[in-house]
Amino acid sequence: MKTFIICIPARNEANHIRETVTRLARSLEQTKEVDWRIVVVENGPRDNTAEIIQALADPKFVVIRCEEPGKGAAIKTAARQFESDIFGFIDADLSADPDAIPGMVDQVAAEKADAVIGSRLMQKRTTNRGALRTLSSVLFNLAAKILLDLRVKDSQCGLKVMNARARKILSECTESGWFLDMEFLARLRKEGMIINEIPVPWLEFRYPDRKSQINTLRDGIASIFAMLRIRRNVRATKRG
Repeated sequence: MKTFIICIPARNEANHIRETVTRLARSLEQTKEVDWRIVVVENGPRDNTAEIIQALADPKFVVIRCEEPGKGAAIKTAARQFESDIFGFIDADLSADPDAIPGMVDQVAAEKADAVIGSRLMQKRTTNRGALRTLSSVLFNLAAKILLDLRVKDSQCGLKVMNARARKILSECTESGWFLDMEFLARLRKEGMIINEIPVPWLEFRYPDRKSQINTLRDGIASIFAMLRIRRNVRATKRG
């Protein structure tokens, strides 16, 4: 039986983490022929996220700590620490519908792709998201196509599933923040690995009281510098 680890980077998510892992677990119970675990990576300032997960006393739920700040750092910590046949990650707010995961796992397990990524932009009718955020995503991905030759509609959707080879590439990425997804896809493309993109229903405000940590203007400007940095680093990388 193949093993599947899915990581949730968690920065001050104590208010919602119990609901997140139990809701995610219901989706994972639909997967066939895989032994799955949910790994919550507590990242950034400490709250009682770890204690909440530990109190659930479920061997399917694991919590670890990443001292380096950043979503990317948290994901890489899990990718390096847990060797599994299939690896994935999803944002703690579960904006991407977790019911999409079993099908993504099936694709990877059947070796139809090295990585399967969710997209908020392939079927906009299933995306509950503000017009400004959608427009910014379209422009972001257009820039990524021009600067990084990424041939996907949505590089930044926070739901991705991959095989062990792709997980190794993920663990070797250098970005520690929001732009890990973009670097990961650029490195997969350089290695000639197969990326399948599928539409996933998107609910921007599953938890209405949860504040987004993304600033459209600030992060939009930072993304251009990140793309140039990633392009330089990926081109300079030589694999043995």
